Amino acid sequence: MVHWVDAHGEGIGVRRRYERANRWQLFTVRQPGRNLARAAPGRPRALYSVGQAVEITGALDVPAFEAALRRTVEETETLGVRFAEDAVGGVRVVPQAAQRWSLRVEEPDEDGGDRRAWVENRMCEELVGVEDPLGGQLFSFLLFRLDSHRYCWFQGYNHLLLDGYSCTLMTRRVAEVYSALVGGGAYPESQCVSLAETLDEDARYRNSAEFADD
Repeated sequence: MVHWVDAHGEGIGVRRRYERANRWQLFTVRQPGRNLARAAPGRPRALYSVGQAVEITGALDVPAFEAALRRTVEETETLGVRFAEDAVGGVRVVPQAAQRWSLRVEEPDEDGGDRRAWVENRMCEELVGVEDPLGGQLFSFLLFRLDSHRYCWFQGYNHLLLDGYSCTLMTRRVAEVYSALVGGGAYPESQCVSLAETLDEDARYRNSAEFADD
C-alpha cells in the first residue's frame, strides 16, 4: 500500500497523517520459516512492503534533496539490516552498512496519458521489487518530475524494515534536513532509535509477561 502526503517546496512542509510515539519501527528477531514462505515468489505480491508518496509543489533543489535523503538513510540503522535463514528455518538479523542506492529521477512520457496512474503503476512495481526479505533490494526511492514545479517522491520498504508510520518519520526528517540545507542553517540531531536499542527493546518484550499474553 502507498500512502499519499502533500508537501510544498522551498523548505518542504509535510502534512502529517499519523500521530504516534516518535520512534522508528523495526520488525526483528527470529521468525518462523513460514513467514518467509508466505513472501516467496509465486505468492500474492506487494503484501509485505510499505510505501509513501509525497507530492511536492514548488521549486525543489534536487541535489539538496538527495543530500538530505542520504543523510537520513545514514542515520537510520534499520535500513542496513538484512535477513538470512538459519539451519532450522528461522530468520536471523544480519546488521550491515546500508545497501548502495540511488535516487532515480523519472518523468512520465509526454503522450497525454494519465500521469497519476503512470506514477502509481511505477510505485507498485517498486514495492514488488522490495518484497523478498532474502533479496538484496529492501528499499527504493524514486523522484518523479511531473513538471518544472511539481514532483512526487516515492519511498518504498520491505515491511520487515519499516512500517507505515516510520515512512512518515522518514519524510519529516528528510524535510527537516532539506530545509536546513537550502536555508544555510544547521539541522537538529536525529531522534532515530539505534539498532542496538531496538534489538534490546525487542529482547525485553520477548522475555516479558506481555509477550506471553500476546
